[in-house]
Amino acid sequence: MTAPKKRLAAVVCLFLVAAPACRAQSDEALVCYQSKLAAVRAGTARLLRCATMSSKDTSGARTSRCFEQAGRRIGALLKAADAAAAALGFVCPGSAEGLGLEGASTWPLDIFSEYVAGDFTVAQRCARRRTHAVVTYASAYLRCRANNGQDDSSDAASCAEGERHSFERVWVESVAAGCRGDVEGVGVADRIESEVEAAAARLRVRCGNGRREGFETCDDGGVVDGDGCSATCRSETCVRAGEEVYCMACPADSEPDATLQQCRCPAGFSGEPGYCVDIDECQSGEASCPAERPCVNVPGSYSCAIACSEQALEEAIASCGAPTGHVTFDCRDTVIPIAQASGTHPRRVDCDGLVIDGLDRNVSFEMDPLCWQIPLDQTQCAVALEEDGTCACPDIDDGTTFMLLAGAGDVVRNISVRGFFDGIRAEGIGDRVESVHFGRICDDAFGSVGTGVGNVFRDLDVRDGCDKCSQSSGDAAATDPDPRLDGHYNAIFSNIDFVGCRTPLRMAQSGRFRIEDVRMVPGADGSYSCDGPRFSGVALGSLVVELRRSTISQCRRGVRFGRYATGVLEGNSIHDCGLRGVWAGGNAIVSLSSNDIRANGGEGSAEAGFGGVAALGGAMMDLGGGSLDIDGSVMVSSGSNSICDNHGADGARRDVDNASSAVVAAQGNWWCTKDSPSLRVTGPVDVMPYLERAP
Repeated sequence: MTAPKKRLAAVVCLFLVAAPACRAQSDEALVCYQSKLAAVRAGTARLLRCATMSSKDTSGARTSRCFEQAGRRIGALLKAADAAAAALGFVCPGSAEGLGLEGASTWPLDIFSEYVAGDFTVAQRCARRRTHAVVTYASAYLRCRANNGQDDSSDAASCAEGERHSFERVWVESVAAGCRGDVEGVGVADRIESEVEAAAARLRVRCGNGRREGFETCDDGGVVDGDGCSATCRSETCVRAGEEVYCMACPADSEPDATLQQCRCPAGFSGEPGYCVDIDECQSGEASCPAERPCVNVPGSYSCAIACSEQALEEAIASCGAPTGHVTFDCRDTVIPIAQASGTHPRRVDCDGLVIDGLDRNVSFEMDPLCWQIPLDQTQCAVALEEDGTCACPDIDDGTTFMLLAGAGDVVRNISVRGFFDGIRAEGIGDRVESVHFGRICDDAFGSVGTGVGNVFRDLDVRDGCDKCSQSSGDAAATDPDPRLDGHYNAIFSNIDFVGCRTPLRMAQSGRFRIEDVRMVPGADGSYSCDGPRFSGVALGSLVVELRRSTISQCRRGVRFGRYATGVLEGNSIHDCGLRGVWAGGNAIVSLSSNDIRANGGEGSAEAGFGGVAALGGAMMDLGGGSLDIDGSVMVSSGSNSICDNHGADGARRDVDNASSAVVAAQGNWWCTKDSPSLRVTGPVDVMPYLERAP
């Protein structure tokens, strides 16, 4: 089978159906997953060998190098599996974390971590035995899962029963043989099955059903090329040429050529699309760096690393990252202090195409002093001042910003930013902020503002915010009219964790924004709560928000749309929020489909609107069967929401609370019962017909 045909098979086949092409593709996916299980086994052995050194390595240098090399080797094994899958057009399921190489509660790590400071003779024997047992059982259960199809895991469990008993026996014997830890084998087996089930779910593909699953990188509900999502549910690169927009899908490591006729490796890479290899200019002799600035290879280019200081950073920005437009740092595990400045934007980037990359060197930037350590007066403090005049939650909208991106195509990635009043703002075109950790920013960690168009914020981790963690505004009239282009949006937010942000996302005034795969939860220790995201505009239709495949959990006020805001909510999980799940007030217009809105409400407040979904005033909502004018188009919700176990302030079931002047259409939804949901709604809500099983 040729590579294009393999890619086609990957995205149109159901997992392990009878067709030979589908079977072949599924077998490739299983081999990919098996290779990641093998990485677990090899990785655990390598880590244990490193730990064994520590008792004899007085300086710790050899042990440190060993762990570093082992980490690189494990990463290489996992990346190799991913690369082989990408060449065939799908994603290899199972991340390093999912396979237990990271995180204190994942299965093989328990085997390793219990013995890091123990008897290494016993440790190695136990770890090898247990790791072998874990991987063997995971492989056996995976085979059973494959042979019994996707729809009935009970058959898979029955198939694996013999292997399960064998695994439990080995586990118990390992405890008896001196392995510490008395976790029942049955509990570990359950966790292994859960991991395999999750991987199997990622092997399932239903291209064209409007929901991204399995190997898909997109799913727009259609199976045609040229609309931004290909007929095989792969994201297409779309560009404008005059009045026309052209779209093309390429393997993950390649890009369309200038004519959009074929794929090619990007500049700085060699090989064929699907197998592009970065050229190391530092080794090849193509690089030219002064002696005091070491050469660092970066994807597609090289950088002459700068000193780790505020002055060096500002000089690099002023020179637009000369000589190559890439700024990297000549240090590791370093915090670089940045002095509080009198101006709001002391580091304004007016360059085009500047890349500031911390690589994986753990480079952090902190304002000095930290924003909550600066003496303020009470008018600048949202809470009571401390005895020394400082404020835990400053209320300042124009404090020092770490960086403002004002050019086109600028990138900031792989760094940490902490203690500024504002983190990174973008007002340019096509700027990107990615793989950045924001820790306790006193106002906005990031956002797109002013003239910003097509700015992308992705793969971010945002922690601890008393107020807004991200605020954005823009001008939808300045964006491209074609939704296939990133420039159709003022900003795109993707794969972001908001933990302990009172208002994780705030879109105000105007603009068009896309939010996808975002998680919003309160802080683990309760010191930083979550109220939920909030959206409101200044004129009818001025603010448009698309929120998809995101999780809003335990955020007191849920998702709120205020005056002049329009929104599309699709495929989200909104649960355990104190007052309600989704709220629309004023003249907001909101369409909801395929959301799970569950266990919200039950808490009292002077605010109106409780339960699962609440509409007030002149707001209009469509949960299925209606039609709304959103962003210049008529949108019809397909329903398929799960609206279950939500409550009003009095504790009574209230799944929809309509206090608006319009009827809320809510047809074709699942209410977690086969009985009519009419007794669990208030106001005019059209619930018929309703689903009799979960979508």
